[in-house]
Amino acid sequence: MDELHSQLQTRFSTENRKISDLFNLLPEVIRGIDDLEGVASKLIFWEQDLPSPFGLDNELRRWKDQWSKESEVPHSLKDCLVHADNCFYPNIRQLLLVGCTSPVGSCEAERSFSALKRINTASRSVMTEERLTGLTLMSVHYQEALKLNVDEVVRVYVQKTQEKCSVNPLFLVIQTDKFSVLGSSD
Repeated sequence: MDELHSQLQTRFSTENRKISDLFNLLPEVIRGIDDLEGVASKLIFWEQDLPSPFGLDNELRRWKDQWSKESEVPHSLKDCLVHADNCFYPNIRQLLLVGCTSPVGSCEAERSFSALKRINTASRSVMTEERLTGLTLMSVHYQEALKLNVDEVVRVYVQKTQEKCSVNPLFLVIQTDKFSVLGSSD
């Protein structure tokens, strides 16, 4: 067991181990915890994210009391989020949000970097950041991109083009006159 414990300690970073501390907020787990101060001391790692970190101990006691009376309890952090009222449990709610939004793996980031490498080639190196972001998102989320409403895309494009044209109408008049003069001399 000591070998397994040491391997887990070296394999996982401190931040990853801190994320696992958030699972102490699950009703099934917190019911069996006697040392709530120890849990609070581990969760204070997220102090920067908490609205009022000084009240975490009291919130944990209330959270445990709430779930000790219930027979049906949520089994995931996401399900607990519904029960964590922002008025009574602001810190616990924030910790549950952190737990729900923390990535489990790195495959999404790796996929986006691979797509970025395919899109940002030497011939496209002068592309604007907005266009590069859009193309990368379309490449990564291609299933959603296939569901695009073409009529809506055309409508937005025409609207943006009209906005650009209406910005400097004097330039358009000059350009139109210049072309008409050129056209009449031919």
